[in-house]
Amino acid sequence: MARQLAKNAQIMVSEDGVGEPTLLEALASWTYDKSKTEVDVTGVYDANTKIISGKELSAKLKLEMADEVKTFPAKYGRVPHLVVILVGEDPGSVSYVTGKAKASAEVGIRNTTIRKPESVSEAELLDIITALNLDDEVDGILVQLPLPEGLDEEQVLEVIRDRDAKLAQADGKIPIEEFEYKVRRLINDYIRPPKNEYKLDRALWWMDRFKKELRTDVRIANKHDLFKAYEVENIIHCAAMSALASKERKESRWGLWHMRSDYPMKDDEHWMKHIVLKQGDSFDDIRISYAPIIKM
Repeated sequence: MARQLAKNAQIMVSEDGVGEPTLLEALASWTYDKSKTEVDVTGVYDANTKIISGKELSAKLKLEMADEVKTFPAKYGRVPHLVVILVGEDPGSVSYVTGKAKASAEVGIRNTTIRKPESVSEAELLDIITALNLDDEVDGILVQLPLPEGLDEEQVLEVIRDRDAKLAQADGKIPIEEFEYKVRRLINDYIRPPKNEYKLDRALWWMDRFKKELRTDVRIANKHDLFKAYEVENIIHCAAMSALASKERKESRWGLWHMRSDYPMKDDEHWMKHIVLKQGDSFDDIRISYAPIIKM
């Protein structure tokens, strides 16, 4: 029954703009009857209400989109390109992705489907999305949900949302080139040895500020700027981890790079341990733990 209703679905819209509340009231009053394949809506709408066929509207919109897509090669040099990522063989997902490919062909949009097995790692999936983010020939990315168990849907979708958010900063006040220079300069000022608590704290303060500025103030006008933004973001993240690890070593050892001006002596009692940095629940959540050194 549900399939039949979906196939014959119609939308009621009132010319005076009051049709929607009437429709909602009608939906609230309907009851499910397994013996019927249609719903009687007599009296729900008045003479000013139009009946719009969803099927006819869909066909009309596809024709309009196809006409517009035909103008893209002359305007932009190519048609839009949609990439769909399908993980696993869920029947519903396969059917939906197949429908997307068919609809893309009907309107003239280039469609590519990347299929991966359920065993694909989250790291590989994120690498695929990141590469697509930087591809000038890709205009849209669709990750088909649900993902198989073991893959973090929110983490995967965040990579796409982050790309969209960065590309929305075309009017940012700081050019990405100037921002990168400032980041590298201050890392050199505060993390370069000899190190001390004050310099490392200042480094972490600046890295937090840079993370915020990268999300709000940096100008990202195209895919080239986006690539640079990803690069600088990784530089900031690595610098923050370096500063955090250096703060845990309150001694000087192993030459210049591990020189602490505020802790000039070796500390054998606290030295024999590994400092382990792991990412927590978010990109900015860096957690510190220790692991013993195995003596041979």
